[in-house]
Amino acid sequence: MTQHRIGIDVGGTFTDVVLIDEQLGTLTVSEVLNRERAGSDVVVEAIGQVIELAELCKLEHLLPERSLPLADAGWRVFAEAMGRGAYLRPLGNVVYVTPSLNIPDADLAQLLEILQESVSKVLGER
Repeated sequence: MTQHRIGIDVGGTFTDVVLIDEQLGTLTVSEVLNRERAGSDVVVEAIGQVIELAELCKLEHLLPERSLPLADAGWRVFAEAMGRGAYLRPLGNVVYVTPSLNIPDADLAQLLEILQESVSKVLGER
């Protein structure tokens, strides 16, 4: 039996849903604009979207054995960057870089260099 975990964040503008398939080791994320609708309607829509996306993501596992599932790549880039001194925000196969608005140019350049090195290392493992 497949084990799933789901997380829901109802924010002021968007509702985010994360679905983890523990059997496949995948993480799928969906985001729905709240507009001016009831919270329960938005949550139901977001859950439906994340389940549809998760079904599509299962196709990743039909790739050759040495492939790195993209859902796992974000977390591996996150771990590699942490080891290099940068904190990133992984969401499935997407890694967000969220520096402050007043970050000095030198610090931003260093952060982006760490990101590039981390992505190169992870994708080199494929």
